[in-house]
Amino acid sequence: QGEARAQFRLGLMYSMGCGGLAKDEARAVELWRQAAEQGDAQAQFCLGVMYENGRGGLAKDEARAAELWRQAAEQGEARAQFRLGLMYSMGCGGLAKDEARAVELWRQAA
Repeated sequence: QGEARAQFRLGLMYSMGCGGLAKDEARAVELWRQAAEQGDAQAQFCLGVMYENGRGGLAKDEARAAELWRQAAEQGEARAQFRLGLMYSMGCGGLAKDEARAVELWRQAA
């Protein structure tokens, strides 16, 4: 029915293969994408991890991961703030190296 929180939680279950569900990272990605499109920060974070690592049937795409983490970080998702800070500190994911921005994000996450 399109409930973002349910999509996120069900995606977690598929990603870990628990609750009687077989592990299915592609299904988790599908559910997280639906939730992320509705603005769910935790789904945006998890989907970013999948893009960063090229899992769940996705091609590795650090720039897409950074964009998803930016969206989640703006909503106060601490894990996204931390990971986005790492990308700024190293200048990866299509982001220019910016240690001041990295520190700012880490402070938000702390």
